[in-house]
Amino acid sequence: MDFKQKLLDAKEYKNIKWTVELLINLISKTASTFFRLNNNAKILLETKFSCELSDKAACFNTRTFLKSLSLTVERLLLLFKILCENIRFHYDYMGVFLDEIEFPKDSFYEELDFEKREVLDQEVEDYPEFFPNFFWIPDDDKIEQIKNGIIRVNLNSIGVFIECFYENYTIISDIMEEFMADSNKDDQKELRKLIYYQSMLRKCYEFMYSSMFNSEDEIYFQEEDSEEWNTFLNYYYQNDPFPEERKVVKAYSNFCEWVILANATMSKGLKQTGSINKLIQTGKSAFTFFMNKTKRVDQYMTFISNPDVKLAKSMFEIFDQKHVVTAYQLNLSKVMINQLIYIPKLMPELDINKMKELYAPETIAKLEEIKGYPNQFYCYDRDFSNRKASEFLYNIDHNPDTHVQVRVLSNVKLPFSFSKFQYRRLDLELLDDQYEYLLDMASDYNIQVDEKLNEVMKTVKKRFKEEKPVKPITKVVIHIHGGGFITMSSGSHQVYTRTWANKLDCPIFSIDYRLSPEYKYPAAIDDVWQAYTWIVRYGFIQLGILPEKIVLVGDSAGGNLVAAISMLAVQCGYRKPDKIIMCYPALSMSKSVVYPSLIYSLIDPILSSNFLEICRDSYLSEECECDKDPYLTTHFADDRVLARFPPTIIAVGSLDPLRDVSFLLTQKMIKNSCNVQLVEYADYPHGFLTYCVPVIGLSEAKMPMDCVRAMIADV
Repeated sequence: MDFKQKLLDAKEYKNIKWTVELLINLISKTASTFFRLNNNAKILLETKFSCELSDKAACFNTRTFLKSLSLTVERLLLLFKILCENIRFHYDYMGVFLDEIEFPKDSFYEELDFEKREVLDQEVEDYPEFFPNFFWIPDDDKIEQIKNGIIRVNLNSIGVFIECFYENYTIISDIMEEFMADSNKDDQKELRKLIYYQSMLRKCYEFMYSSMFNSEDEIYFQEEDSEEWNTFLNYYYQNDPFPEERKVVKAYSNFCEWVILANATMSKGLKQTGSINKLIQTGKSAFTFFMNKTKRVDQYMTFISNPDVKLAKSMFEIFDQKHVVTAYQLNLSKVMINQLIYIPKLMPELDINKMKELYAPETIAKLEEIKGYPNQFYCYDRDFSNRKASEFLYNIDHNPDTHVQVRVLSNVKLPFSFSKFQYRRLDLELLDDQYEYLLDMASDYNIQVDEKLNEVMKTVKKRFKEEKPVKPITKVVIHIHGGGFITMSSGSHQVYTRTWANKLDCPIFSIDYRLSPEYKYPAAIDDVWQAYTWIVRYGFIQLGILPEKIVLVGDSAGGNLVAAISMLAVQCGYRKPDKIIMCYPALSMSKSVVYPSLIYSLIDPILSSNFLEICRDSYLSEECECDKDPYLTTHFADDRVLARFPPTIIAVGSLDPLRDVSFLLTQKMIKNSCNVQLVEYADYPHGFLTYCVPVIGLSEAKMPMDCVRAMIADV
C-alpha cells in the first residue's frame, strides 16, 4: 500500500474499537498458547528437533526454543495487561465509549500463575550465546509510566503492528498444534519454521512496544483533509510508471528468488574452512538449492532468523573480489575514466566526543555567530602550507587511517591525466574569467584577497600546460554508497554510477569509507567529511577542478551520510553542497523510532528486520546517544540546522521498509521552510538503484535511475 492510500485509509488505523478488539483477541490466543505450553511441556520436550544455525553454535533445539517462546509469551501477556489498563484510563476519560468491549479481569492473569511453569523450570543446555535477542527486554521506566497513566499509548500507531503480530502468532500456534498432535514427529523443517516465525514475533513485539510512544502529530496519523497533510502534498510527488500490471512487484519477486538462492548457497559455503572447501561446498549447495526450492527456502529462513554479521559481510564482499569484478564489469557500460585515488586526511578527526559536542545545545545556540562564505569562494585554496601534504596518492595500497579511497568516474576529459600522471593545459581565457568572477564576489562580501590567492592562480596556470587545452571542470558529483555501513563499495555501485558518468558532463567522486564493525561510528562520517573538504579545498590546485556546483548524492546508508555532511557544513560554516539527493536513505539509527513501513522488513528477503538490526548494532558503539544524536537520526536535528540545509530531494520506494522515516524528515523540513521535495516510486523496494544488473536484475530500476540522474543534471 502506498503512502497516499494509507492516509486515505486512516480511519481504519484510527478506529480505536477495531484496535482494542484485535488486542483482546491476541491476549486470548497468547494465553491459550501459554496454557498449552505448560500442559504439554513434557511431550514437547521429548521431540528431537534440532537445527544447525551457524558455526557459532552446534544446534538450536526444541528445549531452547520453548524457553524463549515461553518467556516471550509471559512478557507479552504482562504488557497486554498494562496496555488494557492504559486504554481504559485514557480513552474513557476522553469520552470514547468502550463499555461493550470485555477487557480481561485481573483473575484472568492470576489463573496463568507465572510462578508455576514447567517449561521454564527445565534446564536448557548449550543455549546459543549468539541468540540473546529472543530475550529482548523493554524499558522498565516507560512500562511504569504506561501502567500509571503518565503516558497515553498511541493506539493509531500500534494497531497495524498488533494485526501483524496476530498473523505471525497464528502461524506459530498452528505449528505448535502439529507438535502436540504428533510427538514422534522428527522434522527439522518444522523447527526451522518455528525459529523463523518466533524471530518475526520478537520483532513485532519490539515494534509494537516502541510504536506506543509515537507522537500523534506525525504525518502518518494526520487526516487526509487536515491542513498539515494538504501542505505536505505540495512537497510530495508519486511516480507510478507501471500502475496497471504491478510489473515492478512481479519483477522484484523474481529477482528475490535469485537473491534467496545466492543467500542460501553462500550461507552454506562460506562456513567452511579453507578456500578449496568453500568452493566445493558452494558449488554443491548451488546445485542442490537450484534444483530444490524447498531446501533453499529452508536454508534462507534459517539464516535470516539470526544473520551473522561476518557471514553477511562475506556474502556481499564477493562482489569486490577480483574475478567477480572482472566478470561483472564485462556487462557494464564503459566509461572513459575509472580511477582509484587516495585522498589525504587533513581535517581534524571526528570522534564520538566531537560529535556529541556538535549537537550539544550550547553549540547549536552559537549557530547564528558562524559566518559562512559564498560557496564558490571555497573552490580556491589559499593555504599553501598544506600544498605538498594535500597531494593525493595514486595506484598504491593505502592506509585507511591516513587516506580515503575515492573512485573517480568521468566521461569527459579532466585537467589531470591519470594515464600520464600529468596536467593538461587549461583554457586560460576561461580560467581568467573565473578569477575575475571570484574577485568581484570577494568584493561584494568584503572578503580580503591576499597575495596567496594570486599565487594559486599563477601556479595553476604554470602547472596545467600539457596537451590541447581543456575546459575547467566547474561541477562535480560526490557519491556515497550504501550497504548498511557494514559492506559494499564504490565498485559494487558502478551499475548506476557508470551510467550517470556517461550521461553527465562532469566527474563523479565515489567515496569508499571505512566499514563496520571494524570501524564504529563516526569513522564513516569522518572519511566522507575528509574527502568532501579535500575536493572543495584542493580540487583546483591538485586536479584543476573548479567545483562551483557540487551535488552530494547517496543511497541507503550513504543517504544517512549525505545528511550528516550537510549538517557538518552548516555547523562548521563550510561550503555547503548546492543540492543533496538522498535515495531510500537510512535516516534513523534509533530503536525508539518505529514507523508503519517497518512492517515490510518482516517479509522483505533482502532488507529483513534482523539484517537491519545487525547493521545498526555493528555501526554503533556503547557511547552513542541513539535517541539524541541527529548525525544518527536526522529528524532529531535542531530546527536552526535544518533551516540552513541546501535544496534537498529524497527519493524512496513505496515498498521500502525505511520509507516512512523520510516522511518524518520531510515533514520537519517543511515546517522549517526548507527547499525539499519527496519523490516516491510506487511499488519499488529498498535499494532499487543497485538492482539494474544484467540478466537477473530488475530492468524496471532503469526508470528511477534515469530520474535521479536528471535531478543531478538539473543543477
